[in-house]
Amino acid sequence: MRLNFQNEEGFTLIEALLSLIVTSFILLFITSGIMQTQVIKDEIISDSSMINRHHDTVSGDRQIEWHMFLNQLEYYLQGSKNPRAKSDLLIVDEWKEEENKFKEVSYKRSHTNRRVLFRSESGGTQYLLVGAYRINFRLEGDDWLIVTNSFDGIKEYQGKIRVSSWIEEAEEVKEVEVEEVIE
Repeated sequence: MRLNFQNEEGFTLIEALLSLIVTSFILLFITSGIMQTQVIKDEIISDSSMINRHHDTVSGDRQIEWHMFLNQLEYYLQGSKNPRAKSDLLIVDEWKEEENKFKEVSYKRSHTNRRVLFRSESGGTQYLLVGAYRINFRLEGDDWLIVTNSFDGIKEYQGKIRVSSWIEEAEEVKEVEVEEVIE
């Protein structure tokens, strides 16, 4: 048996070293990824236990979220007319520049997820407040909207929004009634 060392096909030393280095890097990335997911999991667990221990922090966050919601709602209601409120539903007519007319817009909780308050207009919806456990809209006078909500069923938040366009509408209606009586 004679061996021919001239025609042997196989890997060179450099090719073997390169494949070993590439394999090592792949294993390094996989193990570091597994270790990182464990660190993230531990942080999530510790953060959730901190939330349970520090209820005041969550309550403060809810307070900020509540005020942001009230500011957003006040912005949307400016210029609206004909408010109708009952329990967890508010309906107003808002002016739409592109259509040059008033359109009905409702603020209500979702039927599928009872803890989300959204703004609905022409079939589209926009989430305004997540975690609305019990929300209530109430009209007071001609220009005030009282909004109450509980995120957890225990602590209740209340906001009062004055909408000047509702006063103007009420005054226009009173002027029309006075004119009708005089005639």
